[in-house]
Amino acid sequence: MATNEPFDVIPVPLMEAVIEVRFPGEADIERRRGAFQSALRSRYPDLLVPGVAADESVATSPYIFAAADRSRAVLLSVNLLGYVVQAYPGWEAFRDAFLEHWERLTVLVSLQRANRVALRYVNRFSGTLADAVRTTDPPPFLTPLSSATLQHEGSTRIRTQRGHEAHVRVRYESEGDAGLLLDLDVARDGLENLATMADALQALHADVEEIFLASVEPWFAASLVGAREEPT
Repeated sequence: MATNEPFDVIPVPLMEAVIEVRFPGEADIERRRGAFQSALRSRYPDLLVPGVAADESVATSPYIFAAADRSRAVLLSVNLLGYVVQAYPGWEAFRDAFLEHWERLTVLVSLQRANRVALRYVNRFSGTLADAVRTTDPPPFLTPLSSATLQHEGSTRIRTQRGHEAHVRVRYESEGDAGLLLDLDVARDGLENLATMADALQALHADVEEIFLASVEPWFAASLVGAREEPT
């Protein structure tokens, strides 16, 4: 699956977006890692190798193949493939770029199933974007952010209507430039049919989008949905 990188950046409060797939450990990944890197080298020239830390396995710590400007990176270990971007290109381009890396890995190494498939979106609402945070009928994890709140940090786990586990982290400071940090992590356990990876990611993204849109004012949600639906 070919993608066109670098991407155009979508103007949202997103600091980082991550797709992560964990699978049963495959020792053959260590042998094929060089071939995987060769295919990425023109777009991800920098290699960051894991350090040795107490009580951590080097084998399960990912090698990081990073773009020169560090705006995006591919993570690979014997039991994980991840894709991270700081400059968000929009969902379709983000998903397709990951699936390109996933397809490359599954050609090189025989993977049977996934243990966990996850999407994580970290958003920061500060400056003028602070006005976009929902204040009328907010979701429960934003309820503590009253007009008098000076500082708040919370963590909430919910089950979505699609049966996924969502972990929502909130950190807020009224003073300075920190603003509100909204960290959304939605995951499913187990994927037996790897041919349905794209569908699994689409369902996870639908949950992320619903939680995010419920967290912002209707006018801001409408502007994002409208921009997405504009013809090109």
